Amino acid sequence: MLLSFLPASDLLIENRTSESRDILMTERTTLSWIKFSTVLSLAAVAIVLNYRIDTSDMRDPGFSDPVRDSKKPINVIVISCLFAAMSLGAVLLSGYNYFRAIYNYKDERIETLDNKLTSIFLTVCIVTLLAINVTFMIVQ
Repeated sequence: MLLSFLPASDLLIENRTSESRDILMTERTTLSWIKFSTVLSLAAVAIVLNYRIDTSDMRDPGFSDPVRDSKKPINVIVISCLFAAMSLGAVLLSGYNYFRAIYNYKDERIETLDNKLTSIFLTVCIVTLLAINVTFMIVQ
């Protein structure tokens, strides 16, 4: 367990208000961030494995030419790396937010939506995903 170095008495909180519900909310949010990270990493893998932008030849769609598919265009690698970086950032941000919330609950300091880092990260993700969509529209 990640919090095993703390004595058990440090994590016991007297339930005067909604701390129990807030802790469960923090865990649900962390799991949602992990799910988002998993989707981004799967998108990175799918882009590398199944990238086909040239649809002009009339071959069977199930046929794959290993010689032609061995060299991926640089934009595929860059887009895949962007998805992988966003995935890693989502996991790190979710861990940071979770442990910060747990330590705040331990110290009986309840914070509500005071995380500029999450807002910045979500803004960067949205702008990056929009840029990738525009790139795909321009290339086709």
